[in-house]
Amino acid sequence: MKELEINAYLTQENLLELFKQQLRKDFESSGYDAAFVDTLPLGFDQIKLAVKQNISETIKLRPSLLPILLYRIDLSELQIRKYQKEQPQLDFEEAVSELIIKRVLQKVILKKSFSGK
Repeated sequence: MKELEINAYLTQENLLELFKQQLRKDFESSGYDAAFVDTLPLGFDQIKLAVKQNISETIKLRPSLLPILLYRIDLSELQIRKYQKEQPQLDFEEAVSELIIKRVLQKVILKKSFSGK
């Protein structure tokens, strides 16, 4: 999923709200503070920055939570390594943030398509 596709999905009716709900659920159930989700701006780059900041702060304080979050979201170490090779300009937190956004959006789109709403 490319950045333009992500932005297009996030501007669809109710999709941004569903995305926020899923992101909050995944972060909170992994022990993260998900308060940042309430003020998420519209747009891939701004969302990526907010997710990256939250991940970076939590890694410094409680690094053991990252594997829990990645498991909850369904991102493997292999996927992260592969993505970093494809996107060498991204640091670790930025790559993880992009993958989290893409995966959460995938989950939301799949749920929405199967619910028929």
